[in-house]
Amino acid sequence: MFGRVVGDSLEFSEYEDENTYLAKMNAYNYMKNDTTILYLDEDNDEDYQDFYAAMQSLNIGSFARVSDLGSGASTLADARTANEAISDENDIEYYKKAVNNIYLNKVAPVDSSLSNADSSALETIAYMNWIEAGDAIYSAAAKGKLFVSYITAWQKAFINAQHLSGNTYTLTVTDITGRIIFKEKGRLRPPYFTKDLDCSMLAYGMYIINLTTNKERVAGKFIKE
Repeated sequence: MFGRVVGDSLEFSEYEDENTYLAKMNAYNYMKNDTTILYLDEDNDEDYQDFYAAMQSLNIGSFARVSDLGSGASTLADARTANEAISDENDIEYYKKAVNNIYLNKVAPVDSSLSNADSSALETIAYMNWIEAGDAIYSAAAKGKLFVSYITAWQKAFINAQHLSGNTYTLTVTDITGRIIFKEKGRLRPPYFTKDLDCSMLAYGMYIINLTTNKERVAGKFIKE
């Protein structure tokens, strides 16, 4: 299944280093979740076992341990320490470590919340190229708070937020001059918020979204084009 990955004989026409790293990471995670693949009584079992042991000793294995530790409230401190100890060696690891840092310090603890800078950082990573940031784009999207998608064909902006606290909200949409285009207040049912915004009457350009609860504020943007 992973013979070419284990044998380090992969070839890519572009982004060779990035694609090779991602292939090794995915192979290791698969083996970690199902170690029976290491013991199939086949000629290459030893190669698979050596590959698995090698990845465990590298950052790929370290990130997997951070993920395991970060899944339990009692081991969050250990996860933070393990994540901070990783010395990133490429862009994929840099962004993965950054997302882990925000999650372990701001999302996972029940007494913490994301700052605007945290939300902005997660949104930026979530929209990056997969080759550049790897699976951090999916982690960032899952851990971010406010995400806005504009669908041109429908002339609608889909506003979605998660991990929110509070019981009331004010949603404000402004243009780049600061002029209020839309404002709505209501009761919040945390931790989620969703809104479909009709943009058919809006001029082309950038719009800023501010969602304020009685506990926090998150922001995002979209472009009508």
